[in-house]
Amino acid sequence: MSEFHSKLSTIKRPKILIKAAKIASQTYLRSRDLSGVLGYSHPTTDRSIRQQLFDLESSINQKRRLEDASYDLKTHVQVLSALLAEVTVEPQSDDHTKLSGTEAFFCTT
Repeated sequence: MSEFHSKLSTIKRPKILIKAAKIASQTYLRSRDLSGVLGYSHPTTDRSIRQQLFDLESSINQKRRLEDASYDLKTHVQVLSALLAEVTVEPQSDDHTKLSGTEAFFCTT
């Protein structure tokens, strides 16, 4: 179990919030959705993206718990669904060869 899986398993949120985030995470697409959650200048590594999502979700949850007037349920679901989707995706290795076929065979042998 990765560090982020462990971290994710420790967060306690209302069941309906988790359920909504799980449903939304099924249609999550990083190229389309991440910039809407983290902004256009978001980090590029899997680890930093996940860490930033954890930090953002934590601050949004703090607003929820304090019943802050600026708390936005829609944003919380978006961030939590992105977090769920990002943690469940296998991180890509930086040295992973992104080729297929004969070219990949000759590059890796």
